[in-house]
Amino acid sequence: MEITAPCPAWCRLRADDHGADVLADRYHFGEEHLVELSRHNPEKQFDDRVLPGELQVILEQAPYIRTSQVTIINEDRGGTYGRMSLPEARRLRRALGKLIAMGEECATPDALPTLDAVLADMRAKVAEDSNLDSQSSGYALGDAGAEGWAWLCVSADLAPDLREETVRNLLVDVFEKRCKAL
Repeated sequence: MEITAPCPAWCRLRADDHGADVLADRYHFGEEHLVELSRHNPEKQFDDRVLPGELQVILEQAPYIRTSQVTIINEDRGGTYGRMSLPEARRLRRALGKLIAMGEECATPDALPTLDAVLADMRAKVAEDSNLDSQSSGYALGDAGAEGWAWLCVSADLAPDLREETVRNLLVDVFEKRCKAL
């Protein structure tokens, strides 16, 4: 089947780059956005850099489909992804907006116990790793069981407020792993 319609204006592959005028070869790929997930399982690389998880958000349109769709890919989970229509993406945007507004409006950071108290309660210790880049989200090591100790490794170059936030984010991962172990 031959194509007569041009690529959408947002397509990064424009007609000249598609290499074919056959509908089955006509996949439209739009702008890609990467969203770092500082609170989601960071991954330690072979060179000791620690990279945060990330979501890849893409606008695309597959052959034979009338409208474009938004695809969200979570590479660090074996490439899992979700595709949603534009109306579904708008509903997700509204839901995220409501959750963000609620979280910002109702935040109570002063109500948290001290970091030292949380570390003691969770049987966790902090170690500074001079090999970690200051942009790293750190990593946690140790026993995931409720009675084990966890070591939270963070960059040695972090400012105190960023260090505390990084440690608290790592504690969330430790807490979730311990809950799964139960």
